[in-house]
Amino acid sequence: MIRVFLSILLRFLYILVGYIIVLPLCIWSILRGESNFPKWAYYYDNEEDGFDGDKRGWYSGYKEFNIREKSKMYRIWSAYGWSAWRNPAWNLRFHPFISVDVTKQEHIEFEGNTYHHGIKYSFNPENLGKKYYKIKTIFEGREFESNFKLIPLWGDTYLYFRYGLKIYPAYYLDEYWLKRIDKNGWPPHKDRGLYAISIRFRSLDKL
Repeated sequence: MIRVFLSILLRFLYILVGYIIVLPLCIWSILRGESNFPKWAYYYDNEEDGFDGDKRGWYSGYKEFNIREKSKMYRIWSAYGWSAWRNPAWNLRFHPFISVDVTKQEHIEFEGNTYHHGIKYSFNPENLGKKYYKIKTIFEGREFESNFKLIPLWGDTYLYFRYGLKIYPAYYLDEYWLKRIDKNGWPPHKDRGLYAISIRFRSLDKL
């Protein structure tokens, strides 16, 4: 429990400092045409999607326009939102003390109606009501809990609320993913988990 508390506290401190230093990091990196933050700021970078969210084109696809064709000013503020607020200190998942290897679960208990974080791949996609899961796991001899809620609010707007150890339930419970992982190995950048809280408002067309 002490390690869990310290890891959460350390990540919280990283995030707080990030609100201040990530903006100048984005200015520096974008004006210089860099694809990564400087090495000393590694834990504020994002190995999977880049500090601007568009290393794989994911954020451009989400926003439905090419972020990297926008003005440098727009890209700076967009990258700051991505790296300081949406995915703060993303690379902390590679920190040996803060994160945990989530590829070898020793125990898992599942309660809920979805393995995923949207409507389309839930157990009953025709039902546009609440989606949720609550999972208890053991990794590296330690107990963890992961929670997710997708709650309809008004019109096509949903509250997306995810907290606890950040994992992807489908990788442990969905037959498709179990076969895929057995054949191809663990998905890149998803082999380590860390404590996280994510609160967002999502529209139905993004779910």
